[in-house]
Amino acid sequence: MEKKRIYIVDEYKEKFTGVLTANYLDNRPPMVETVENGIILPAKKQIDKDGTPYFLGGVADSDGRYIPASQNWRGAKGGSLTGGYEITPGKEKSCAATVVFAGILQNHFGHFLMESTSRLWFWLEHQDMDIAYIMSKKAKIISRFWEFMALLGIPPERVHIINEPIRFKKVYIPSSSHIFEHSYTEAFIRPYQYAAEKVEPGKDEKIYLSRTKFSKGTVCYGECEIEKVFNANGFKSIYPEKLSLREQIAAIKGAKEIAGVIGTATHLEVFARPGVKSIILERSDMPIAEQAIVHQAIKADWYSVGANMNPFPIDHSDGPVLLGITEEVCDFCRDMGLKVEKGRVGYIAKRHCRKFIKDYMRRNTQLSYNQALALQEPLLARRLMRMAGAFVPWRKKIKQKWKAWRLSGQ
Repeated sequence: MEKKRIYIVDEYKEKFTGVLTANYLDNRPPMVETVENGIILPAKKQIDKDGTPYFLGGVADSDGRYIPASQNWRGAKGGSLTGGYEITPGKEKSCAATVVFAGILQNHFGHFLMESTSRLWFWLEHQDMDIAYIMSKKAKIISRFWEFMALLGIPPERVHIINEPIRFKKVYIPSSSHIFEHSYTEAFIRPYQYAAEKVEPGKDEKIYLSRTKFSKGTVCYGECEIEKVFNANGFKSIYPEKLSLREQIAAIKGAKEIAGVIGTATHLEVFARPGVKSIILERSDMPIAEQAIVHQAIKADWYSVGANMNPFPIDHSDGPVLLGITEEVCDFCRDMGLKVEKGRVGYIAKRHCRKFIKDYMRRNTQLSYNQALALQEPLLARRLMRMAGAFVPWRKKIKQKWKAWRLSGQ
């Protein structure tokens, strides 16, 4: 009998099943393109007429012709590195190093982990070379980046962060081992395995990746109820944002069972032992292919459990999110022999309800978020905008009144 893996409300079960059970493995062999006297172009952010952000940049040959192999496609245009741009010949700087082009250096840890490591498989085979990343001028380098480089054994002086055109003696452009939420190759997992080999595994065999002390990113109200259930059943809570990357890897590597609300923390399973039991608590009605790719790559014993109690439509990345002990969480726990207090099933604390509704209204009455919501729920978006005045922060109200007073005096 096939094992039950998806505990999702009936209305969305088919959608989750399609995304989470699809085959994402790309069996094509990895490729490498070599460019003598190649010019690496820094990333330039662009926005098209439809408001979609994307980047230009990558690698050009010695005459300035763009090399398509340096594109960074993400399954869609948004956020992708789509092509190059013209530069003034002879104005670029020169460097005598031979480098591996590693792509865009993302300044969000989850996206760095999933996207900025996809060409490093080639460096593992040629560790005498330097590495080159491109960034846009306004981007910042996250601290976890240098931690990951150190685990690979790459000193800072051998990492080139490109924010102006530079001509190198030779540029190697490896193919990407992973296209975000689209596909992966067998090479995808190699850099994580290599880094994890440098770390001693932690002692806790069952861990819960908690967001309850995470002050940034998507706000998840009600997670504490779920965390209590897992703690009562022998899972130790860890708070990834409070740990170094080495400590995060140690905890993940040592665990036989990992549970947590889907997000950057659950993507850390790329460092886990093969076949790890992974319990993903879904925070929206949107299945995330990226987690399915991680599971396939590490051959995880995975489960998708709906913990979402959001009464309004939300985007996975935006929130806010309302979580709780849903019937689906209860069904999963029953099947796995985990104990749950009957009185907690379906329970939502009043304080979490109030905070969720207040945050939801405040966020989705802002023009940019309202426009995004309108793509899914146009009627709801229009009606919310009629309520916008009630959710304008007091600081903004004072600023608006001050501006109106100044204009009236002119």
